[in-house]
Amino acid sequence: MDIRTTISFVGPVITIGIVGVLFGILQFLAARRGGSLRENFGAGGWVIALEVLFAASIFPGIIVNVLMTPYNVPVDWTPILIWGPLLGALGVAAFVMACRGVGRNLPIHPAPASQKG
Repeated sequence: MDIRTTISFVGPVITIGIVGVLFGILQFLAARRGGSLRENFGAGGWVIALEVLFAASIFPGIIVNVLMTPYNVPVDWTPILIWGPLLGALGVAAFVMACRGVGRNLPIHPAPASQKG
């Protein structure tokens, strides 16, 4: 098995890792607002999940292309230099939309009685 085949097999593993990281970030942000991702978001929860999965599916393609480019004959960095930043920005935008969706859909929890002045 050569290095190109190995790099191609790593793409799905990278996707799973990035999904975990992005949901971890969303859980952290939700916890700071007094909520959890395990709450019932209704239809908004599906939108948030799809935005995270879309964002996570973009980043492994960029990583695999960067790793594969030196093994292409002839070596051509033009596609990754053009499409990498554009697709990366699209992935970041999708994740930001998911973050805003979590903030919008979290119920407002009243402060505990011990914190009321």
